[in-house]
Amino acid sequence: MKSLRHSALGKELLKATLALLGFVVALVLILAGPLGWLLLAGLAVVLTRGYSSWQRDGNEKRRPQRTNCHDCGAPNPVENIECAHCGEPLVTEQR
Repeated sequence: MKSLRHSALGKELLKATLALLGFVVALVLILAGPLGWLLLAGLAVVLTRGYSSWQRDGNEKRRPQRTNCHDCGAPNPVENIECAHCGEPLVTEQR
């Protein structure tokens, strides 16, 4: 019985918090005006692009190096001499 009352209280607190947050966001948007909206949109684009590139850079470092088979297209580790899927020799690019 006690947990039911606490979960209901938690839901009401969450609703009140979200309502207050929505009110604050609406107030900021109204006060900012059209120029403020453009600045906020630009800031959102910059932040999301920065976050996605930061996330991409972190993932690329952990990803194993792979090369695709020229015959079947299967991904293979760069150390392989032949394709693990079809057995064809892997062509390595000389740089």
